[in-house]
Amino acid sequence: MFYEQRLHEIALETIENQFDITELPPHPLLSPFIQSYIIIYNHDASISMPWLILPESNTYLILHFIQTLHSSPGIRLSLIGPRSRFIEIDRKQRRLTILLRFRMGGAHAFFSKLMPELTDESVNIKELWHDEFLEYEEALLNAAKELSYWKCLEILEKILLKKLHLLKNTHPGIKIFNKICQSNHETLTVAEIASNMGISERYLRKLVKDQTGISPKAILKIQRLTYSLKLWGHSLEPNWAAIAAEAGYFDQSHMIDEYQNLIGRSPGKLLK
Repeated sequence: MFYEQRLHEIALETIENQFDITELPPHPLLSPFIQSYIIIYNHDASISMPWLILPESNTYLILHFIQTLHSSPGIRLSLIGPRSRFIEIDRKQRRLTILLRFRMGGAHAFFSKLMPELTDESVNIKELWHDEFLEYEEALLNAAKELSYWKCLEILEKILLKKLHLLKNTHPGIKIFNKICQSNHETLTVAEIASNMGISERYLRKLVKDQTGISPKAILKIQRLTYSLKLWGHSLEPNWAAIAAEAGYFDQSHMIDEYQNLIGRSPGKLLK
């Protein structure tokens, strides 16, 4: 198994020379809302390639270019909400994938009504933005057929930039919450974070859920998991007890339980 940090996913089989993965900065006007663009180019879409998509608090706008032997090539543009548990996917037939990773709370500016119910869900953008999608669908498909990710990105940016004048900035409370989470890898509780922010725990829970689609408790679990995976660093003989302590788990047993809960595997099984 291989942990790909840019995707926050685990390849369940060897991926050497199979994929090109590139991470790019967003358009400057979109950077308050979008963290990065990620491009996945699949050299041979006919090969089965299973991946484990890990829990994550970010929301994504994802464009898939689907290429099969028995049907015409097509595109699918989806809004993918935060994930509270792992899922397994196969990137077979996905020749080109473009991910727009929103910052914490950034997707709320574009999809505010959907966010509270978006955890572990996906929405077809064709249904959500029918007129805008139809206007650009042919151009997107043609750009994808050329495997031109930059042309695809230009079109997606054009759609999003047209909505900028309607947007509100990310709630400042979300930025403070995220900063506290990112700068502390101790076993923080939601109550402690709320106290540090000078607000009630109830208000923090509602704010985070409304703005991100996922609970603050789930975000803390996901961030501990993510940090522990980075600490692992693909070492063949990792010190899991030390990793557990550094990542903010109470002890190694606590880390094992959360791994089983979130990704369906113990830390030791990641080495096999």
